[in-house]
Amino acid sequence: MSSGNPIEVAVLGSGQMGENILRHLAESPLVRGITIFDLDPERMKKLQHGFGVKTAATLQDVLQDPEIKLVFVTASNNAHKELTVAALEVGKAVMCEKPMATTLADAEAMVEAVERTKGFLQVGFELR
Repeated sequence: MSSGNPIEVAVLGSGQMGENILRHLAESPLVRGITIFDLDPERMKKLQHGFGVKTAATLQDVLQDPEIKLVFVTASNNAHKELTVAALEVGKAVMCEKPMATTLADAEAMVEAVERTKGFLQVGFELR
């Protein structure tokens, strides 16, 4: 893989999986900066101090930031569809943790969004 130009990324959800993804991103030469967003400000503060990442006050702050090209959806499973579709609709590439969604209808809505926007969506299900 070419090192290319490092990009800005965001992590949506700063629980256990979000923190795990954050550790890997912090070590990547392909990542220039990381912004995290979570509904729990204390978790964001902990990761901001631990990793030196930026925090976003709202989801819209992440979605409206033209520098952020890729988002990692690591929030609770029931939020995957909403976050993925919102990110795709504003032109962000999305890496979504498993499970893709909690219902077939939500998974179908995510696929429809990526097809409609001609965006990029990958589900982190590499162990299957």
